[in-house]
Amino acid sequence: MEAQQFQEVLELMHKYSQAGPRYTSYPTAPEWKSGYEEADYKKLLARMKGYEDEPIAMYIHIPFCEERCLYCACNVTVRNDHSVADRYLDHLEKEIKLVSGYLGFKPKVQQLHWGGGTPTYLSPVQITRLMKVLNDHFDINYLSGELAVEVDPVVTTAEHIQTLADEGFTRFSFGVQDFDKKVQETVRRIQTFEDTAKLIQEARNSGAKSINIDLIYGLPHQTRESFQETLNKALMLSPDRVAMFSYAHVPWMHKHQQVLEQHPRPDADLKMELLIQAREFFEKNGMFLIGLDHFSKPEDELYDALNEGTLKRNFMGYTVMEAENILAFGNSSIGYLLGSYIQNDRTLKGYEEKLDAGLLPVETGYKMTKDDFVRKTAIMEIMIAFVIFYDDFKRKTGIEFLTYFAKELAEMKDMLDDGMVRLFPDRFVVTDKGELFLRNIAMRFDKFLSDKQTEKRFSSTV
Repeated sequence: MEAQQFQEVLELMHKYSQAGPRYTSYPTAPEWKSGYEEADYKKLLARMKGYEDEPIAMYIHIPFCEERCLYCACNVTVRNDHSVADRYLDHLEKEIKLVSGYLGFKPKVQQLHWGGGTPTYLSPVQITRLMKVLNDHFDINYLSGELAVEVDPVVTTAEHIQTLADEGFTRFSFGVQDFDKKVQETVRRIQTFEDTAKLIQEARNSGAKSINIDLIYGLPHQTRESFQETLNKALMLSPDRVAMFSYAHVPWMHKHQQVLEQHPRPDADLKMELLIQAREFFEKNGMFLIGLDHFSKPEDELYDALNEGTLKRNFMGYTVMEAENILAFGNSSIGYLLGSYIQNDRTLKGYEEKLDAGLLPVETGYKMTKDDFVRKTAIMEIMIAFVIFYDDFKRKTGIEFLTYFAKELAEMKDMLDDGMVRLFPDRFVVTDKGELFLRNIAMRFDKFLSDKQTEKRFSSTV
C-alpha cells in the first residue's frame, strides 16, 4: 500500500475505531438471557424430530490447558494434573446421552469440531473414548463431512495426530500466534518453528486434507521486522488456510491479561500496519482473503465456496458446510437449534453439578425474532462476501433491503462519503478500503448496540 493510501486508512481508523463484536453470531452473546430454562432446550430437541434428514454440525469443548497463554480470551481451566480429563469425559458422556435421549433419533453430523482449551490435552486413549461415545449416538459423515480439531503444538505428540487421523479427523488447525522468541516468552506460548513444522508434517503424513495456522497481530513486542519473519516462516509451512486474528486486549474481562500491560504493545497505527503487511504478503504469495480474517489457497474449498456464494460463518469460523443447526457439548459451549441459541454453564463446577443432578447444563439462551434473522442475514453477508445483493437478500428473508434498512443506510452517510461502502441499484458493496473496517460496517445493522454497551463488552474493531 502506498504511503498516501496508508495515511488515508489511518485517518479512517482513528475516526471509526471503537469496541465492537466479531459477529460469530447475531444477536451477540451479551444479549442472550441468563437463567435460560432447561425446559426450553428440551422443547427445541423435541422439535428436531421433524428434521431427521437434515445434517447438523457439532461442537465439543475441551476446556483444559496445562498453562494459560496470556493473550487468551477463551474459556479455559488450567490443570497440570490430567486426571481431571476422565472426570470431564464422564460428564460429557452424561450430556451426550441426555441430549440423544431427548432427540429420540440419531442425527447426521456433517461437521464436527473440537475446540478449547486444548483438545489434545486428552490422551490418545481418551480421544478414542470420546469418539466412541459420539459414534454410538450420532451418525458422523466420514465420507464427505468435515472433522476438524484445534491443535496446540506445545502439548501435542505424533501419537495424538495419528489417533485423531485414525478417528477420521482431516482438518487440523495449529495455534502458532507468533514465532518470535521474545513475543512467545512474553505471552507464555513457547514453541519452536522446527517442532511446529514437524507436527504439521505428521498431520500431512497421516492423511490430513487441510492445515490451518492461527496467527495473532497486536501482541507485545511485535515489530514490522519480527512479524515479517513470522509471516515468512508461516508461508514456509505451506498451510492451506491462515487465520489472522487481532489481539483482543480486554484485561477488565480476563484478569490474566493485566500482566501484559507492563510490556509494550503495538499502538493502533502499528497494529493496522501489521494487518496490511500480512494481507499484502499472503495475497502476493497466492493466498486469498476470506471474510474478516482468513486467507486460503485457491485450491481450498473455502475459496470455491466464497466465489460460489455458499460460504458460511458460525462459532467455528468460516465453513463450507450446509448444516444450519449446531449441537454443542461441554461447559460454555454454544449451540444453535431452529432459530435459538443455547449456551451451557460457563463454569466447570456448574456444568458438572447440573449433569450430576440429571439436568441439561444450559445457562443462557436466546430465541431469534424475524427482525433478528433479517439483521443477521445482512451482517453475515457483509462479514463473508463484502456484498449484499438485493434480490438474493429478498429471496432469503422476504424483505426489501433498501426499504427495511432505510434508516440505517441514511445514517451511513459518513461511510459512504469516506468511500468505505457503495450503494448500487442492485447491491450494497463494501469497498477495498472498507474491508479493513468490516466490524464497524456490520455494527450499523445491529439494533442492540450503543457506545455504553460496547465499551466493556468487546475488543477494539481495528
